[in-house]
Amino acid sequence: MKRTIIAVSFIVLLFAFCLLETEKTDTMCDNMENRISVISNLYENGSQDTMEKCEKLKKEWAKEKKTAVFFINHSFVDEITDKVYTLPAFVKTGSDDMFYSNIASIKKVLSQIKEDSRLTADSFY
Repeated sequence: MKRTIIAVSFIVLLFAFCLLETEKTDTMCDNMENRISVISNLYENGSQDTMEKCEKLKKEWAKEKKTAVFFINHSFVDEITDKVYTLPAFVKTGSDDMFYSNIASIKKVLSQIKEDSRLTADSFY
């Protein structure tokens, strides 16, 4: 009986960790998508705050990625990092195509992360 209780406890604990990981990942992706949308809107309007927001996004992502590497595939984290770190350069040079390409790539990766982190039977294995 003791072994059964321990096994059930581990299954419940595993399920709880999966739920926490999913919630953390979804929240991180939603926050990043909101920040990216704000930056994109500022850039479209020609606002001078775009560069400041890009620099702020870099700093926030640097903090966020420290925990993201525990929940997300490292290649996704690296891709987002590369794109986020190059955004200020494209804002500074006024390279519209590259700016919007990076924005689209970040959004694509974020949506892929959210899709991959959904709780399914495969998530447990």
